[in-house]
Amino acid sequence: MTNSELGLKFFWFDNSLRVNAAVFAYKYDNLQKLEFIEGECLASSSTGACRFETSDLEGHGMEPSVNGLPIPPIGPIFNTGLLDSEYTCRQAVFIESL
Repeated sequence: MTNSELGLKFFWFDNSLRVNAAVFAYKYDNLQKLEFIEGECLASSSTGACRFETSDLEGHGMEPSVNGLPIPPIGPIFNTGLLDSEYTCRQAVFIESL
């Protein structure tokens, strides 16, 4: 995995208003996942099967945050995040259990 992130933090009005922001990007090469599928969920197997998946994945996003403390310790907090990711290569193999 390769991950890059850049962030900023601002404090105003004697630390009663805080603004944070971050942008990030990541890339997975050969991300692996192994999942067992119960036999009741498969038409061809009563004992179940394993699903092995390899993927390449890329994504980017941002996370802004605003915290206001007009009357400490009470104050509104606003957080959100935006994420856009996609599989660039995906392969799955089913292995039946014996």
